[in-house]
Amino acid sequence: MVKLVLHEYPSYYGDGQTNLGWLCKLKTPPLIAYSVVAVESAGDSRHRDLWQCTEMSDEEIQIVADNRRDLITLLVPKCTKLSNVAIIGGRALAHRCQFLEKINFDSCDLLTDKAAEEFARETKEIRSMNFAGCTKITGMGVMGIVESCKYLREFTLNRCELVTDESIMSIAQHALYLELLHVGFCLQVSNLGLIGLSRALCCSTLTSLDFSACRRVS
Repeated sequence: MVKLVLHEYPSYYGDGQTNLGWLCKLKTPPLIAYSVVAVESAGDSRHRDLWQCTEMSDEEIQIVADNRRDLITLLVPKCTKLSNVAIIGGRALAHRCQFLEKINFDSCDLLTDKAAEEFARETKEIRSMNFAGCTKITGMGVMGIVESCKYLREFTLNRCELVTDESIMSIAQHALYLELLHVGFCLQVSNLGLIGLSRALCCSTLTSLDFSACRRVS
């Protein structure tokens, strides 16, 4: 019904002036509904929490990015169909939404180091990144992120099986303003990584640290 209305009256929702015809290109019902509610509400539409849109495709996130380039927050946890295609390329998220300050890719386990590094290069001002459960992210991806994102405050890597002590060392070396680091269930992390972090400059700014279930940390 919403798509039928927008097809005939693209400015029907929201302020009556903004063309929302691009929503007709979307296929996931919760994503369409959320987008309409967002423009109808009085909230800041630059913040998008799409946790209910788990069936969203690469093409749909590209459509959102292409039409909402002013996004500051984007949360897409458990959107397991999203791949590198959603992140990398001229029409993709990293290139279109360069003002992002917070991103949540929790459990988007098709994403690889290539997506993480490209995203970091395009969104250097980002403050909060969540790659928890992205099991293909390795130390190379972590290094690419912290080398590009100098002002990173929050970094979540829980359940990233390929994160190692070397990854923690990279974070310690480059993330100078870090306030939150969560690496729970990163089973390759040991005392060596924790000791390296304790000697880093960011140790004085850290307020939340999670090494839970890192069995090699004593």
